Amino acid sequence: MKALVLGSRKAWMEEVPKPEPEPGWPVIRTTLLPICGSDRGAFLTDGEHRWAGHEGVGVIEEVAGESRFRPGDRVQFPSLNLVGDVKDIGAMYTMLDQVGGTIGSEEPVGRYILVPNAMLFSQVVINYTVKQEAAYMLDEVVIRITYDSDWEAAEQILVEAATEVTGDLIQATGVKPYIRSDWYDYGVYLRLRYLTRVKERVELAYKIQKMIFEGIQHSPSVDMAIPYVYSYRASMDRREEVAPPDQEAGNVREIDISRIQPGDYPVDAQDVELLAKSVAAQGLLQPIVVLRNPQSGQYEILAGHLRYEACKRLGWESVPAVVREYPARSNNK
Repeated sequence: MKALVLGSRKAWMEEVPKPEPEPGWPVIRTTLLPICGSDRGAFLTDGEHRWAGHEGVGVIEEVAGESRFRPGDRVQFPSLNLVGDVKDIGAMYTMLDQVGGTIGSEEPVGRYILVPNAMLFSQVVINYTVKQEAAYMLDEVVIRITYDSDWEAAEQILVEAATEVTGDLIQATGVKPYIRSDWYDYGVYLRLRYLTRVKERVELAYKIQKMIFEGIQHSPSVDMAIPYVYSYRASMDRREEVAPPDQEAGNVREIDISRIQPGDYPVDAQDVELLAKSVAAQGLLQPIVVLRNPQSGQYEILAGHLRYEACKRLGWESVPAVVREYPARSNNK
């Protein structure tokens, strides 16, 4: 650091060692150094007088024993519900480029916010980039696979995607992507965890998710678990099986719920409640499929037990259904 040297009617700057403050003492970067009467006296007298910032104005660079942020850091103020990239630290304000706010993402939006420095030391500050040269953090991408999926194949798709996208980070840190898991009613959560760059978290996650999506599309042994229909492929198969062809389109009609026999098909009460809320908001997007008994006039559910229970929970008196008939008996013995 530099010090102002006064003496014998001369003034000049000299390099001097940076002071080592006691714990809790601030280190201030001087931005303005006014001249006062004592400075004038030192200027006029013989000898040399070194001043490291006499009666100066400056910015607190750090507090000994406490962490501090710098321009370029990404910081969070939880009590202010604010995340931003530090652009500048002035004498009165710290300028942040807000992260999020106008978008649901962790990317800077270009909206600058001035935070009074007087507030900073009374706030909890989370610094994501204490080490700017290696600003990494742990991130994860979560997918749900069905119980009949090939677990090993699914893991391989996830790990290979993260390895390809974050290869340079793996080389720099030695930390490889890994998998953790949780049980789920409709399958298994696979949690891919990997190191990412703080300021590129959203972009890297996008690239990884896209590669995982493509990998699962090309894998016949890995299937995504979806609530209510169990899996993506099962829903597609059921759509092809259940959707009425042109000649059956006229068989979709309103059936009195009292004439429908649900049978002993097990349904979860929580699933019924969730689907009922969806049906109440959006309507029944797909009719159930029933088989008509010509003797009793009753209907047996072939597909759509959960949809039937949701409609019943909402108090519907009838439900749209694709009606199928029992196959005609052959006269051949």
